[in-house]
Parts: sequence; C-alpha cells; structure tokens
Amino acid sequence: MDLVPLHRSEIQVGREAPYDIFDLHGNKLLSKGVLIASESVWERVLERGWRDGGGEAASGARRAEREAPPPPPTVFEKVEAFSGELGLLHDAVVGGRAPDAGAAIHDLAGRVLACFEADQDAMLAALQIGAATDSASSRMLHVCVLAELMTDRLGLDPAMRRAIRAATLSYDLGMHALHAALSMQASGLTGEQQAQLHAHPQLGVDLLRRAGVDDEVWLDSVLSHHERVDGSGYPRGLREPDISQAARVLAIADIYSAMIRPRAYRGAIQAREAMREIFLERGRQVDPELAAGLIKAVGIYPPGSFVRLSCGEVAVVVGRTDNASLPEIRSVVGMEGMPRAVPVARDPQDPLYAIIATLPPSEYRFPMAPVRKLWR
Repeated sequence: MDLVPLHRSEIQVGREAPYDIFDLHGNKLLSKGVLIASESVWERVLERGWRDGGGEAASGARRAEREAPPPPPTVFEKVEAFSGELGLLHDAVVGGRAPDAGAAIHDLAGRVLACFEADQDAMLAALQIGAATDSASSRMLHVCVLAELMTDRLGLDPAMRRAIRAATLSYDLGMHALHAALSMQASGLTGEQQAQLHAHPQLGVDLLRRAGVDDEVWLDSVLSHHERVDGSGYPRGLREPDISQAARVLAIADIYSAMIRPRAYRGAIQAREAMREIFLERGRQVDPELAAGLIKAVGIYPPGSFVRLSCGEVAVVVGRTDNASLPEIRSVVGMEGMPRAVPVARDPQDPLYAIIATLPPSEYRFPMAPVRKLWR
C-alpha cells in the first residue's frame, strides 16, 4: 500500500468517505462509504488519516521519508487505532448513517481478536495502562478482551463468542450523548440523567436494529448488560435464571473495566481492589463462576499494573504466570526514586523484590516511554 496524507478537500462533513482511510501504519480508521457525521469526526480523520495513493508520485522529501518502511505498529498504537476507528463507527451508528454497522463491527472485532491472540499480555497491558485516561471506545475494547478470556475458559461455541465480541464493542451506544458529561461530573445525577441512564440499554438496541443488526444474542446482551443476578439491575430487574450467559459475561467485564477508570468524583480503583470487590459481590451482583473465571484469567496483578516492591522500587507487571500472586515484573523506578532508562527484571519470590502494594495512576510520576517498549 502506497500511503499518502489526506488533503482537507478530499473529505467533507456530511458526505461519505470516498475511500478507506488508514493511519500511518496501515491500520484502518474509517471504511469507504461511512458518513463523516460531524466537524469533530472530520478533524480527527484529517489529523491522523492517510489513503492509498495507488503508486502516486511523491515529492522528493516525501519519497525520502517513505524509502525506509515504518516500523511495525506497537500494541499501544494498534489499540489507539482500534479506539479511533470504534469511536468513528459509533458516531456513524448514532447518527443513523451506518446501514451496514453489523459487518463493520464484526470486522473490527476480528482485528481486535487477532491482535489479542498475537500477544495477550501485551494487549492487556496496553488497555490497563490506557485506563488511566478514560474513553468510551477504549473501555469497550478492554471489555472485549476481558470477555474473550472468559468465553475461552467457558468453552462457548464460536457463534456465541462472535456475538459477544460484537456486543462488547457496541453495548454502550445508548450512552453516547451522556458519556462525556458523566465522566467529568462530580455531582450526583439529575433526574433527567437518571432516566437517560436507565433507558440507555434499550436505546442501544434500537440504534443497532436501525443499523441492520438482528442477532438476538448480540441484542439481548446489550439490553441486559446492567441486569444483576440478585435482581437489582435494570432495565427489567431480571434475576440470574433469566439473564443470559452472554449478558452475564458482558456485565462482569464492564463492571471491572469501569472500576479501574477514573471519574470526576473518584480516582481509579486499583486492579487488585477491583478484583477483590468483584469477588465479594459474587452471587449478588455478579455470576459466581464468572467472577472466579475473570480473576483467574486476568490475575490480581494484571499486565500493565504498577506495583511497589519491598525494597522501595516501582515495577510494572509485564505478564501473567500460573501463580496470580507472582506475576512477571520489571523494575521501572530504582530504590533511589530515579526512573530507569531500561527496566530491569525482578523476581517477586525474592523477599527483596516482593510486591507490597499496587500503585494508583495518580502516582505514575515517571516517563512511560521505556515502559511502553516492554511490549511490541
């Protein structure tokens, strides 16, 4: 593919994309035919978008820049690209301008899955670290991979898993208008906001049906992702026997991903504490089997978590092991408090390097560039 930068005249607000649009590394940002629904979408596409030039001649400077192929995108760049594409797709669905949204969501889910299967720990790390700055699309990507871990352990059939993946990338469409406001709102919900919140699962289903989605597993999962096994959820107050397994998977993944993200009224809940709360809610808010499965699959120190060691160093969890209490770690801040240019492997079984606490995002006072290089 011969990528050339987009020009302002090539895409216009209110018109469909004339061709597929990619980021610099060739990851698709927007499919041909998707409507450029708003000024903000237009600006985001222009800022990051490239198109296939089909061998067009380039200026000497541009040709020189492209003589050496760019390095392959890192997992962080892939996740950013997926998040951007999902955000644009949601804009189109909510605007009623994505008649083939089902196919587009399935296509994106397939690429997310391929990236996850290539290196599960790397993608979990990128999403865990990215949780420090919340966005609706990045949260849904996180829910997608968490759900994938659980459905794999459950041994669900491929069709069911495919429907659940699609639901994870679209379950909060009905919150599209509310998400930005609520993420910055420190006060309680107004009466109108409370009504909108309780109505958003049904609105999400309505938006998906309008966009041509008719998969009942997908739609029911979206409708029921706020139902709770003890009947305290909404919009229908269902209890466990009446809540599908697919919806219960989506619900617990959403609960965890929401907890570790900051809100205006609270900081992010640390991963280990979030897992503890989920464990304590098994049988009440969440399915007991799924609670245990999520903890076993992700671990109490998920990849991308930062921990303090007994010697005073700060380390990042780079991978899971068979022992949830002893993950693979790399020291990123030395005992003297200075960030390391090159992270150093540590053995948490050594009393000197035992994990004694997890670190909240508010204490990430060190460069992230060396940390990101730990995963490709």
